[in-house]
Amino acid sequence: MPTLTILLDTNEYIFGLTKPEGDSAKLLENLPSFIVKLPRFILSEIHSNLPEDMNKIFYALLKEAKVEIVEEPIPASLVAKYKKQLPEEDAVIAAYCEFLQVDILISENRHFLVDFHPKAFKVLSAQNFLAQYPNF
Repeated sequence: MPTLTILLDTNEYIFGLTKPEGDSAKLLENLPSFIVKLPRFILSEIHSNLPEDMNKIFYALLKEAKVEIVEEPIPASLVAKYKKQLPEEDAVIAAYCEFLQVDILISENRHFLVDFHPKAFKVLSAQNFLAQYPNF
């Protein structure tokens, strides 16, 4: 099976690090099995919302999993494409997923994208991801 490219929404990192018994934590344990993209704005959100004492653990996780932090901006035309049907913050996430050629966006609060049915990528919760890809 080819390696999946995934993008985790902010909440997956927060839940995974602060709730060690949950599905997000299981997902974080397996991050080295994937190609993980992390746009700078999500990194900033994580840093702002993660308890201070968890930052060292978070950055160790990124290093171990070889997470690619993405600095480059996405084309405005791609954001505009998604803004026709989504609120701006959601359109930015969707545009990043397409721009970075992500296979799966994993999020607990982006259910609107499931109903939106983007063609460029799948949207799954951590629980659904683990159910669909149990061999990771």
